[in-house]
Amino acid sequence: MRHHIEKLFGVKDLVIDRWDWEDDQTFVIAVRRLHTHVRCSRCGYSSNRVHQWHVRRVEHARMDDGTVIVFVVTKRRLKCVPCGRPFTEPIPNLRPWARTTTSRKVAIVRMLRSSTCTEVGRQVARSPGTVSRFCRDCAPPLAARFSQKGEIRLGVDGHTMRQRKEVVTINDVRRRQPITLLPDAHKTTLCSFFRGIPTETKRRITEVAIDMTQGNAAAIRETLGSHVRIVIDHFHVIQETNRAIDEVRCAYQSVRHVRIPKTPWLRGKERLRSSEMDAIIAWGDGAPELFQLWVLKEDLRMMYEQRTRRRAAQRLDKIIHALQAMESLRAQTLGRTLTRWREEILNFFHHRTTNAYTEGLNRKLKLLQRTAYGFRNFNNYLLRATLVLIPFAAFIHHTI
Repeated sequence: MRHHIEKLFGVKDLVIDRWDWEDDQTFVIAVRRLHTHVRCSRCGYSSNRVHQWHVRRVEHARMDDGTVIVFVVTKRRLKCVPCGRPFTEPIPNLRPWARTTTSRKVAIVRMLRSSTCTEVGRQVARSPGTVSRFCRDCAPPLAARFSQKGEIRLGVDGHTMRQRKEVVTINDVRRRQPITLLPDAHKTTLCSFFRGIPTETKRRITEVAIDMTQGNAAAIRETLGSHVRIVIDHFHVIQETNRAIDEVRCAYQSVRHVRIPKTPWLRGKERLRSSEMDAIIAWGDGAPELFQLWVLKEDLRMMYEQRTRRRAAQRLDKIIHALQAMESLRAQTLGRTLTRWREEILNFFHHRTTNAYTEGLNRKLKLLQRTAYGFRNFNNYLLRATLVLIPFAAFIHHTI
């Protein structure tokens, strides 16, 4: 029976003296450390001279039926002969004044992956501050973790944490692994992160996928070197084109005083119903600039289906020339934007690297924000994001 209890509840390096039911809902296991000599933390002298005995109740687990597993831990206060002062023997994986074992803390922290500190605290009869402290104790820091061999393709993208405060997510998009979160989107913060990467790791970074942000591109060029290709994620290229279409559509609405539906112009051609396609074609005479911009957007989407960079470059140059020839100032601005990022857009055709994994991860983090009703403090946000980004098997190993 003793062996089964040790295996079931993970009792290791401890001696089980007894076990019994205290009441219908509480199962008590009395444990202690093996009576051996213990080194004094002040002078290092090994002592086995007992000064006092201390008994403490520690919650270890709560079963699905409501049964509470409680450890009654007996600790010795030993007398150090050289110092003349008593000290308490340490218990493995149990902090000096803890009333909860590491195993129970990890179980409580696991509940935070789908709930808030307040809600979890209400379920386990703990305060929200205590639940947050358990999370800080158990969650490993989200330090930058790069693969040990092979080329690395990074994805850099930002998302809003609170109001206008933007947090940057950095991932290895080739292996689909999160690397780290940065507290802001400033160029200096990104440069500081890239400078901290070991030189050997920097040499293995071949591509970085970003959105059309000059600060991110400048930070990459300054810190990672000329061998790294910057790739503009195709999602952001189409998104910028859709923004231009929507601005032109709004301008036509305000001038003509007519309502032009928004969704069909932003949706892909293959996803349009026949009635929506007919409506777009009908606007070809009434709003020629809007219709031409929509046709160029579809050409831009078709460009990403080309097999070679050379063919894609020919198609992109035609689109840019058509945009710059239009009378709409917004279309001309879009043409200048595509000209400025031309090489970075065409770098997509080397390995077809995208930021799809990063965008999916940002969606998970935004869902986390909604679950927690928002965050004010970046450290708390980073702590909760760690629970989402790192598999729970990577958390600390525990015995009790």
